[in-house]
Amino acid sequence: MWEEVDKPTDNRCFLDIQCDPDKCCSFYPNDKNRRCILKTDHWKSINVGPVTIEPHCPTLGAKPGTSDTSTDTTTTDPVTPENAKDDIAKGALSKAKEEIEKWEANKLADAKKNENYDSITCGVGCKAIFEAN
Repeated sequence: MWEEVDKPTDNRCFLDIQCDPDKCCSFYPNDKNRRCILKTDHWKSINVGPVTIEPHCPTLGAKPGTSDTSTDTTTTDPVTPENAKDDIAKGALSKAKEEIEKWEANKLADAKKNENYDSITCGVGCKAIFEAN
């Protein structure tokens, strides 16, 4: 099969919602380009000069009469988009939590240093205070 490789990409749609209600976003004339076509033209052969093409919409499923499901996206679970603000907030909260944990660890280390925790002068009562925290 002949395939043109030096032609620039010509995408006029990416999703079906960018097309009219009676149309879908299909691979046309090949899998590198997309255009809105009538849903009734899904997998129908179209002669364009000496070339025959079969535009197809991934959302409408595989070619009838074949077991190929590589273009069938209706059988997979839909991907639920995440809110970008929520994603950013989660990242900020995670970073804040790490910073608080570092601050608390530094505060405890400073308190132990001030009380000579690692030396003999810090007795059982002194160490018990730090172990309670």
